[in-house]
Amino acid sequence: MFIRCDLFVAISLLAAGCAVDGGVVTGRGLAISEQEQGVEDIDGSSGAWRARRAKHPVLGSHVLAFLDRRAALSPEDLSRWADRREFLRRSDGRLQVEAPLRVGFSAADLDVAALEAAGASLLTGGVTIVDLAVPIDHGVAGLEAVMRAAPALRALDTPLLPTQEVGAAETQGVKKTLADTFHAIGTKGGTVEVAVFDVGWTKWSPSKASGDLPSVSADPSPEDGGTHGTNCAQVVADMAPDAVIRAVDASTLAKEEAFINNTLASTSVQVITRSLSGTHGYYSDGRGPYCDNATKAKGMGVVTINSAGNYADGRFWRGTFKDSDGDDWHEWSGSDEVQTMTVTNSSRIKVNLDWNDYPTSNVDFDLFLAFKKSDGTWENVETSERTQSGSQSPREWIVLNNPTAGTYGLSVKRKSGSGSISIRVFAYAGPKLQHHQAKGSLNAPATCADVISVAAIPQAQYTVGPQIAYSSQGPTWDGRIKPDVAAPTLVKTSIKTSFSGTSAAAPHVAGALALYIDAMNTNANAAAAALLADVAPMGSNSPNTTYGRGRIALDLKRAGCVCNPGDQQSCQTSCGGNGSRSCLASGCSWSSCVPPKETCNGKDDDCDGEADNGFACAIGETRVCISSCNTAGTQTCSASCVWSSCVPPRETCNGKDDDCDKEIDEDNVCGPPGRDLGPAPSDSGAGPRDGARPRDGGGGRLDRGAGPSGVLHLEGGCATGRGGAGSPLLLLLLTVALLARRFRFRRSAPGEPPSDAGSPDMRAALHIPPVVGHSTGGRFLGLRTFAAPPGRSGKGVSLEPRALHSRR
Repeated sequence: MFIRCDLFVAISLLAAGCAVDGGVVTGRGLAISEQEQGVEDIDGSSGAWRARRAKHPVLGSHVLAFLDRRAALSPEDLSRWADRREFLRRSDGRLQVEAPLRVGFSAADLDVAALEAAGASLLTGGVTIVDLAVPIDHGVAGLEAVMRAAPALRALDTPLLPTQEVGAAETQGVKKTLADTFHAIGTKGGTVEVAVFDVGWTKWSPSKASGDLPSVSADPSPEDGGTHGTNCAQVVADMAPDAVIRAVDASTLAKEEAFINNTLASTSVQVITRSLSGTHGYYSDGRGPYCDNATKAKGMGVVTINSAGNYADGRFWRGTFKDSDGDDWHEWSGSDEVQTMTVTNSSRIKVNLDWNDYPTSNVDFDLFLAFKKSDGTWENVETSERTQSGSQSPREWIVLNNPTAGTYGLSVKRKSGSGSISIRVFAYAGPKLQHHQAKGSLNAPATCADVISVAAIPQAQYTVGPQIAYSSQGPTWDGRIKPDVAAPTLVKTSIKTSFSGTSAAAPHVAGALALYIDAMNTNANAAAAALLADVAPMGSNSPNTTYGRGRIALDLKRAGCVCNPGDQQSCQTSCGGNGSRSCLASGCSWSSCVPPKETCNGKDDDCDGEADNGFACAIGETRVCISSCNTAGTQTCSASCVWSSCVPPRETCNGKDDDCDKEIDEDNVCGPPGRDLGPAPSDSGAGPRDGARPRDGGGGRLDRGAGPSGVLHLEGGCATGRGGAGSPLLLLLLTVALLARRFRFRRSAPGEPPSDAGSPDMRAALHIPPVVGHSTGGRFLGLRTFAAPPGRSGKGVSLEPRALHSRR
């Protein structure tokens, strides 16, 4: 039967007081039955296993598990079990392990002969750690003999291999950083040597043969393990074709330390590029062996560049260890003690747990991975239970290759120690974590002060962003802004069309730095300072914890050029205006000054000899138009280079409504009233037409029917023609009328209002209506001219009295 437990069970079933049936325990935590076929006292399934670990604290739990598996499994099953956990087994049957050195000791303090007598070999001697090949035929006793032969060693354990920062890819990003503009002027990296710290060198030799790695100073050995390192080297070569590439095996920390301390000084290396996550970093606070390596390299004039990591999109969690119910199991969120992960098609699960108690810790945490069965119970598949008793690093990790698809759960148990302490989890490979965060997801060496850490932006959106979702973000644990810069990802190489991640971004920066060293003819540290100064800022505040200072954007002025392709500059055109010129694609020179497009401003902007061409008209230009009353008006070009409405002409004395105000010859356009009309022109002699008044055959005559009632119309006037001497009858009538008015005015008594001008008989005879005038206080007869009716020559005069000072 199954018995419910309130406690998570893994290595403490008896202490928890839970009954076991068939090796499976149900409850809030994980179960402990072994998915692999093996012995019952492995991976924390009994008190015997706990006692075994306590008896051999200097042997890692994975080493002990391997030895026990070796005794229980067939060679084929053991091989499968080891391969799923990235154990490094050598062809001679020995196991490769790493061994941290005690404080104050170095690899030189090891007695190589004594190690060999114990069946072990020193593979790589680092500064803080060494790699050994150890025998497994004699089990735990054989490993303890190795430890006795080397008192400088602190422990033996299987290494957690560095993680390659890779994703999917599309195109090449060299042009995006403007590296090709340096190539165009012959700056290609000179003889700058770049060390590629990496793993996975498959297709290295074919890449050399094809010219994709044109200059190599050191080849990797062996050329296997995938193409990650080869792809990184190709990106460097794409960016700086003349740079010299050196392959450096960075599969273990000891190998990196050995190169920095024993080999680097004898090379011409000026740049190190590394696209791997560290497994021996401190708590992202700028300390640790990776940071020490970078600082030593900087002191030798070498700049270290490292990828930021691919953990911002669900592969990182950090927080304070929380155990509100007192059962020693960490609560990830609320009361949730299991961090789930869903495996679909992942090739492996690789999880690292560490806590803020470096370099060594006496707080002991263990890490458990279980598989959720169809009945809802959990089945333990892997544990990491290294002992931390004061001399071991605060780290636990689990690697499981080719996991079965389904739901997995991570749990953390505090075995010893107390107090508040921060823990974190990196899911280096495999599915995303149920509980996760992006901020602080950088890992060493990207957190080191003397390392240029590189975030990633997809090449297709390089100038605008955003960064690719998985690109790790700062800040560091001690509050510094990281990463430092961003570079392209989603790029192609000759052997891989899907090379990406921050792994692809870092070698872009390394190649760019090689170009700057060549162009500026300076050392790597000075060139790196210039490269960081020339970045294009990204994000709202720069620097920031997403892009750092910004994206890499090479500046040809560092090579002595006057401009960069794409630069624009104002200049004076040939017609005296303000134009612009562009930096030629070949670099180092400006194009000729290009006039701007024509604008509506009365000037010849585009230097074609015409002002405002291309618009409807030029400012101030005029043209004749037809007004609304069919007169010849004028249009003027406005300040916006469009024609105004048609403006009618001024009124003229022509018997027409020139200005379209529905009045004819207004405003005295034909002269002031009472002017001398001059001799009347002679008539044309034409007979009367239908509807027209009869005309006399002489010059001027009285015509009573042409105008309004009571108005005397006199044809003739100033026009010349037949009868130009004037009309005697007209003169006689005018004389009589004026004398009559004069006589009538003189009869008015002083001080009395004047009576109507003229006698009634005279007014009736002349058809002159009375009108009040203002001249000399009396009344007057106003005269006005008018145009001759259509078909007639000359002008007429109307003896129509009206006020001189009022418009009709």
